[in-house]
Amino acid sequence: MVTPFEADGSINLTVLAAAERACGLTSMITAHFAAEAQPEPLPPRPLLEAGGNFVLRWREWLARQD
Repeated sequence: MVTPFEADGSINLTVLAAAERACGLTSMITAHFAAEAQPEPLPPRPLLEAGGNFVLRWREWLARQD
């Protein structure tokens, strides 16, 4: 179960804002997150997969020395 409360008792505003948006509510919290810039689009899938494979193989190559 997801709760808006962290282990230390603080409130996770991201979870709270998501719950408010799911219920159709608005508040200062949802307005804050709505004002954030939209994320950059991902590259086309073939480039994304090739890049991901390259990173994994590079890290494996670096780890061979361990």
